[in-house]
Amino acid sequence: MVDYRLVSAGFTPRFTMLFTEGANATTTPRLYGKGPGSVIDGVTGFSTAAFTNAYAIGTGVVTTLPALHSVGEPIALNLWRPSDGNGDPAESGALQIGTWTGDGSATRTIGLAPSGFRPVFVIVFADNGSGFWRDPSHTSTNSANSGGVDTPNGITAGAIDSFTVGSALNSNGVDLQLPRLPRIGDGLQQRLGLQWRVLQRRARLADQMARGRRHRTRKIQH
Repeated sequence: MVDYRLVSAGFTPRFTMLFTEGANATTTPRLYGKGPGSVIDGVTGFSTAAFTNAYAIGTGVVTTLPALHSVGEPIALNLWRPSDGNGDPAESGALQIGTWTGDGSATRTIGLAPSGFRPVFVIVFADNGSGFWRDPSHTSTNSANSGGVDTPNGITAGAIDSFTVGSALNSNGVDLQLPRLPRIGDGLQQRLGLQWRVLQRRARLADQMARGRRHRTRKIQH
């Protein structure tokens, strides 16, 4: 168990995305989300199944756990919150985070907090490892699945303060997590309180060692 302190001690993440940085033709893609519906120490896979004993989040800290340590690759983690604490009434028009449990119906509308805006980007992580994302490039009822293939039964439409999902994202009993951006280009996007925390102990150590070698070289040259 390792505690990583955030730059801002008062920052409480509401959603996190984790990905491994060693992706190549032979490695398994690893992208995970952790939202309000995730178990305390678990993560939800975008293209692989959820797993537990990964990491926990709290105010000003991310605590990594044994299952994450065993991944064996450098890991990047980004942390989101929908409010930066300034009380701006328009914050709900910048970022929303949510969760729902599938009920098995073929189509379902997911309501969001009132903002007066239509979502411009939605990404959904499902506990069964079948995530989808949709942006303005998608037409009709299409959205891209975790393999990058456009499919008509994932995120099928967007509307003011809601979006609609098909059967692929509403399997009975499956928990789903999402961060959703209603609009892009607004000044609020710069004030979301988004923090990036790269958990790369080996990279930091290598950098420190490299700086040490450069320092010794300069001393020898003098």
